[in-house]
Amino acid sequence: MRALPLLAVIVLLLCGPATAFASDPDFSIPNGWFFSQAGGSGGLGYAITNDGGVAFWRDFQRLGGVASLGYPSSWRFVGSDGFVYQATQGALLQWRPDEETTVLANSFDLLSAANKDDWLKARSIPPPVADDGSRGDAARSYQIRLSWLEDDAIRAYYLANPNPADLTDWSAQKAVQLYGLPMSHPVRQGPFVVQRFQRVAIQRWVELVPGMPRPGTVTKVLAGDLLKDAGLLPAASAQPAAAGSASARIEPDLRAPLELLSGVGPAKPLYDLALTRPLAVVWAPMPGDVAGLYSARRRWIAINLRWKDADPKAIATLLSHELSHARDFFGDKAIWTSDGCFQTEQDAFRTQAQVWEAFYGPGGKTGELSEIDRQQNFVLGSIHRDPDGFAARVQQVYQPECGQSRG
Repeated sequence: MRALPLLAVIVLLLCGPATAFASDPDFSIPNGWFFSQAGGSGGLGYAITNDGGVAFWRDFQRLGGVASLGYPSSWRFVGSDGFVYQATQGALLQWRPDEETTVLANSFDLLSAANKDDWLKARSIPPPVADDGSRGDAARSYQIRLSWLEDDAIRAYYLANPNPADLTDWSAQKAVQLYGLPMSHPVRQGPFVVQRFQRVAIQRWVELVPGMPRPGTVTKVLAGDLLKDAGLLPAASAQPAAAGSASARIEPDLRAPLELLSGVGPAKPLYDLALTRPLAVVWAPMPGDVAGLYSARRRWIAINLRWKDADPKAIATLLSHELSHARDFFGDKAIWTSDGCFQTEQDAFRTQAQVWEAFYGPGGKTGELSEIDRQQNFVLGSIHRDPDGFAARVQQVYQPECGQSRG
């Protein structure tokens, strides 16, 4: 992938499904599925999608879907470690860009790290065993902890395939991947025996309690809901929204930079487009020389996670570039042709320069500059000094992509 110096913004031409809203509690949406079951009343809920190339919807299904993980209970959010997460009732999904796959985060480890063990104890979840006797030997620790599966019913539940229809190659190793290793021995807690794992707690009911599962029933404690109840999810990500609304499509941390465009004359129509068109705006991990991406047919804009802590005006400027592509697409411009592809890139860089100039003047931003600030200054300065030369440079850089476009 070629780029202008550390700044590539490429139109992806990907096929995707049409929007399909329904009166059902969950239904198909572009690139994913919308679920209202964990959103309270009024049809509010949460979507799980593949937007930005973060394939949560694909992997939610691969990991067993609702049967294994419960319903989505948050929107995506970026953790303090820079990974993209999304909570379900039963788990916390973590996108691993190095492996291009989703794994389950160690929810109960996160609760321990947040000093919530006493909080969990009050909810009948035992504390973790501090020393398993392995003396730091990972392989020995693995075997020791699996030997703590001492309750026959809990062990059988842990090892059983939770969703045979979707998980056809189940094994004990897959159970460890899904639930994590035991963090405690089975412990009697009132009317049930409970065992804590890295990603779940499992209960076997032993007493008859009105309104509770019958004795002998084995149930999971919903780790994702515990994270939510403990206040460990960003508040904005936990707020349900209506399917297709701006709140459902635009990640919370990108709303403020987008709002900046509403006060910039050339960008106000782009801001309005983002609010009114079926267009997702998300963070996503990308190569270092890619600032943002626009997928025309799947209708998402993604901004590189590496800029998450950058000047909001720089993020707004990147958004203006990508929204310029969206404007051309929704305006039925021939962006699929070679000439149209080159033209949409030219227009996007000109829009970007106009927005940066509106924020910081014709000389660009001064003072202490980040890498993304310098990139924006470079684009603005190049267009001012030699617009024809810059246009030729764009055509050269985007030749591999636009040269392959077809009408």
